[in-house]
Order: sequence, then structure tokens, then C-alpha cells
Amino acid sequence: MEKTVEQRLERLEVHVEHIQSDVTELKGKLSEMDHRLSGQIKEVDLRLTGKIDALDQKLTAQIKEVDQRLTGKIDALDQKLTAQIREVDQRLTGKIDALEKKLTDQMDVLEKKLGDKIDTLIQGASDLKVGRFVDRVWYMLMSAGLLWVMAKAFKWI
Repeated sequence: MEKTVEQRLERLEVHVEHIQSDVTELKGKLSEMDHRLSGQIKEVDLRLTGKIDALDQKLTAQIKEVDQRLTGKIDALDQKLTAQIREVDQRLTGKIDALEKKLTDQMDVLEKKLGDKIDTLIQGASDLKVGRFVDRVWYMLMSAGLLWVMAKAFKWI
């Protein structure tokens, strides 16, 4: 049963019309779906943008709160440590000044004692020199007296 070309063409034309109507129907459904999806995408975009903005505001507020809290703690700690440092500085400065005064006083006492001892040694040396001079004069007088006695005894004088 051979069909003629014309019959086959008719049959194809019927199928083409049916395919064309299906394609038209698909285009309509696709356009409808595009509109529906575009609306849903816009709705999701708006909803997510709102959530993102809310989350941004919430996180920004939390960051500001943490910043203020930590800044306050840091400032309080800075003041506390600065006060402690000043207190330690004053205390140590007082101790250093007291130690310096004590050592200066001890050095002055030592200087006075050493000065007195040196003066005593100098005086002793001077006395020794004077004493030796007196000794020399005495020895000369004794020698002169002995020579005079000898000269008288030998009748030199």
C-alpha cells in the first residue's frame, strides 16, 4: 500500500499544524512561566534584600555595641594602669631619693672620717719631721759636748 507523495504531504501538513499549535501552546506556557518566575524572583529578591538589610543593620548595631563596650573597657584599663604606673613611679622615686640621701650621708661621714685620719697622718708626719730635727740638734749638741770633753782631756784647748 503505497501512499502517494501527496497523501504523505497531507499527512505531514496535518502533523505540522498540530506541531505548530503545540509550539504556540508551549510558547504561551513558557511566557506565562517566565512572567510567574520573574515575579517570584523579584519577590525573593525583595525578601532577601530586606533580610540582608535587616541583618546588616543588626550586625552593624552589634559591632557598634561591641566597639563601645570594648572601648570603655580599654579606656578603664588604661586609666587603671596609668594610675598604677604613677603610684609605682612615685613609690620607687621616693625609695630612690631616700636611698640616695642615705648613701650621700654615709659618703659624707666616710669623707669626714677619712679627712680626719688623713689630717692626723699629716700632723703625725709633721711632728715626726720636727721630732727628727730636734733629734738632730740633740745629737749635734752631744757630739759637740763630747768633742769639747775630748779636746780638754787631750789639752787641745
